[in-house]
Amino acid sequence: RIARAAVLVDALLGTGARGEPRDFLAELIGELNELAAVEGGPKLVALDVPSGLDADTGAPSRATIRAARTLTFAAPKIGFQAAGAQEFLGRVEICSIGTPPGLLDVVQ
Repeated sequence: RIARAAVLVDALLGTGARGEPRDFLAELIGELNELAAVEGGPKLVALDVPSGLDADTGAPSRATIRAARTLTFAAPKIGFQAAGAQEFLGRVEICSIGTPPGLLDVVQ
C-alpha cells in the first residue's frame, strides 16, 4: 500500500536527533528513499527536518530521507544552509506553528 501512495510524510525523527538512526529506522529510511526514486513513486515530504539530517550542521547521516519538500516550523534550521543539505531538503516551506514574530527577531 505504501508504494501506491502519492505522498509519504516523514516525521520519524525530529530536530533533536543526533547521530546515525538505529538499524530499524535506517532500513526504513532506505526503503522509503527507494520507493520515492522510482518514476511515478510517492513524493517524500519531511516535517521540520528530513530524518537523518542534522538540523544544526546540515550533515546527513548514513540513512537520510531525500525529501521532495520540507515543511519546516517557525524558521529555517541553521543546517539548511550547509552545502550538502539541499539534496535532502527539496523545496523548503516555512510553516507557522504560532511562534510570536517578535520572538524570532530576538533569537536570530
